[in-house]
Amino acid sequence: MLYMMLRILLCCVVVTFGSSVYSQSHWESIVLAEEQWRYFPANAEPPATWNQIAFDDSSWSLGNGGIGYGDGDDVTIIDTVSSLYLRKDFQIDNLTEIEDLLLDIDYDDGFVAYLNGVEIARSDNVTESTPAYNSVLTYFREAVMYTGGLPERYSIGIEQLQEGLNVLAIQVINYGISSSDLSSIIFLNGLINNTNTVFNPTPAWFYPPGGNGNEVELTESNLPIVVINTNNTDIPDDPKIVAHMGIINNGEGVLNRIDDAFTDYDGRISIELRGESAQLFPKKSYLFETQDALGENNNVSLLGMPEENDWILYAPYSDKSMLRNTFTFELGRRTGNYGSRIAYCELVLNGEYRGVYVLMEKIKRDLNRVNIARLRPEEIDGDDLTGGYILRVDKLDEDYIDETSGWTSHPSPSYPNAMDITYQYFYPDSKDIVNEQREYIKNFMNEAEAVLIGNNFDDRNTGYNKYLNVGSFVDNLLINEVSKEVDKYRYSTYFHKKKDSRGGELFAGPIWDFNLGYANVDYWPMGLDYTGWLYEDVNPWEWSIMFWWKRLMEDPYFADLVTTRWEYLRENALSNAKVMHIVDSLRGTIEEAQGRNYTRWPILGTYVWPNYAWEGYNYNDEVNFFKNWLFARLQWMDDAMFGSLLNPSAILELAENTANASTIQVKLTLFDDYFNHSVLQIADFTVNSAQNGFTVSRVDYKDPSSATLYVLQTVMDISARDISITIDKNILNGFQSITTNAVDITSNEPAMPIAGYGVSVYGYQGTIVVSCNQPQLLDSSLEVYNLLGQLVGKYELSRQRINTIENSLIDGIYLVRLYVNNTPVTEQIILRK
Repeated sequence: MLYMMLRILLCCVVVTFGSSVYSQSHWESIVLAEEQWRYFPANAEPPATWNQIAFDDSSWSLGNGGIGYGDGDDVTIIDTVSSLYLRKDFQIDNLTEIEDLLLDIDYDDGFVAYLNGVEIARSDNVTESTPAYNSVLTYFREAVMYTGGLPERYSIGIEQLQEGLNVLAIQVINYGISSSDLSSIIFLNGLINNTNTVFNPTPAWFYPPGGNGNEVELTESNLPIVVINTNNTDIPDDPKIVAHMGIINNGEGVLNRIDDAFTDYDGRISIELRGESAQLFPKKSYLFETQDALGENNNVSLLGMPEENDWILYAPYSDKSMLRNTFTFELGRRTGNYGSRIAYCELVLNGEYRGVYVLMEKIKRDLNRVNIARLRPEEIDGDDLTGGYILRVDKLDEDYIDETSGWTSHPSPSYPNAMDITYQYFYPDSKDIVNEQREYIKNFMNEAEAVLIGNNFDDRNTGYNKYLNVGSFVDNLLINEVSKEVDKYRYSTYFHKKKDSRGGELFAGPIWDFNLGYANVDYWPMGLDYTGWLYEDVNPWEWSIMFWWKRLMEDPYFADLVTTRWEYLRENALSNAKVMHIVDSLRGTIEEAQGRNYTRWPILGTYVWPNYAWEGYNYNDEVNFFKNWLFARLQWMDDAMFGSLLNPSAILELAENTANASTIQVKLTLFDDYFNHSVLQIADFTVNSAQNGFTVSRVDYKDPSSATLYVLQTVMDISARDISITIDKNILNGFQSITTNAVDITSNEPAMPIAGYGVSVYGYQGTIVVSCNQPQLLDSSLEVYNLLGQLVGKYELSRQRINTIENSLIDGIYLVRLYVNNTPVTEQIILRK
């Protein structure tokens, strides 16, 4: 599809908060939450006419909103009730001045709203047409404004308004009489076509739903251009709708023109809105799937990322630098952990320019994303049941059902001051996971949590090291602490667990959502200060963080590991020079496009929730504020690390009674480091020698700091028999590969017996020697094969402790096969005459 020059009308309302004169239609608050309301805390039904204008509410209580209990932000506090009924009278002098109405409401747990006795809005957890005072909700809902979120919005129109007296009436319904909280914060906002202030300025968090516009001419961009066409159908929150998407991406260094042909993609997608509070911003984020013509998933590569079908178009808005998320994902990937890959682009939706976006990978189980095993519904026992899983700690989904969508842990004893944690199933999700899988991962997490709280949590055999991939928890802490993002350890916190046969550990991550980090948060003073550890903020109230990292930092070894890792990163991937390069590179990528973005969305120098520093800022100011805070934070972390620097090492020793045979046993012992799981693979160990001719043929895990290795000689007549072993960093807590000391593996002692039967097989002066502590278990013969697998000899065995077998075989390496107690045993030997 080819496009001629695209002239795009932009939608943006320009509002000057606090001004008494407007040049065009503008939004005002007709009813503010903090005004006085009549209210009736109900443990019985009110009169049927309670929501009518004519109802006499003089006997009801009078108080300022919000009205409720248990959330810490209630102005008027009431006792526990099943429902709270609210009324607010207001006057309209000139109905023609009002073009539209919005109801913005934050509530816990459900509500129905009426204007002049007619229902105008309700939460979807209320099912009764006229709910009783003790109506049963389908799910509970937590208020969000006290944690910095935004109220829900309902467009209600002006049909029920009348000149003169009006009444806004709300029934707020509790999830149950034993519920710990109830909230009601209510705003009625109107679009006013008068140039003067008629009612009240809108609150600072208020965002207009749309507007008039400026004109922008998009002809070309250094960024890829994403073009989506929904045939002018609005994109809903749920379900996805079908649309067409094309991407113009002519390659690095080549301009993309709006009339160029689509390159990366030209086909069907299904798309919906994404995000929670972000959905109230006029610049929307989207979740989409690439599909074939039949609507099936279509795995494709977009903008150089690995093939998949689930993608996100993230809309930077309140983060006016447009750097916080992209920078942090890049930072996280430089630690070696998976983080969503990203690419800046510009979006055209239904012929309308929408600004600078970030195409990014959705968190998903995939070889190139969260690399864990697929877990099918029929996999309900054994190793199959043990992985992989992805869990998240986050705001509860609206359709969350306890013990179905997730569970809340109640450890006993609990960690001091810690709140209980709710874990939600992410993969498999609540629709696909089966009961056996629910119970397995729930029990695993509860057991890990109990061990972490317990007195022996730092025991390397039985403590947290048994359950956690410790390195991932170290890196997760460091990235979270750099950003000091308000939701970290609290929301947007993910974990994934591998199958036991692949190690079985629980990993922290992937990292997610940093737009409110780096001091971009005005409602949380701690987040503005570049000093102080975020992980310590474990407090006995609902808006508290997970205790896990605070507990881990109580183990001196973990604290040492954090300090050692930080020192290494700061000298390498996260040095000041490299961090500055990341920021400048990202900023340079969008330097041209940010001008168009802020013509489309003229919010520079104005407040957007929850900006802290914004007044008078241009784009350079936004970037510099981010940079200055970031480098102050890095310096503080440099100075505040309190652990000792570790110097991990490993000692290699020749096992006792190792023979002049083809397989040599060596003992490996770690110091200042530990294996991060017990499933060790031979590929994790490399033999270093002056001559190639040795390899590791078997590994026996002993404990978190030691293992026995079986080193196989694969070449005859090796003169240099000193070896060392390099241990791959991926199986260690300490992030760096370790090479042991060298040992001389020459020995004339008999080989170690084969475990369980006391059998040793080796070559000696051209003979085959079989030593057995239980000769009565030996079979009557043995077979010898060359390395091609060909049978080259069969010899009788006597049931005696030592068999010395003469043979006519030439010098070389052979495989000897015999049976002990009807169990086959195969050993490799070297014969020299």
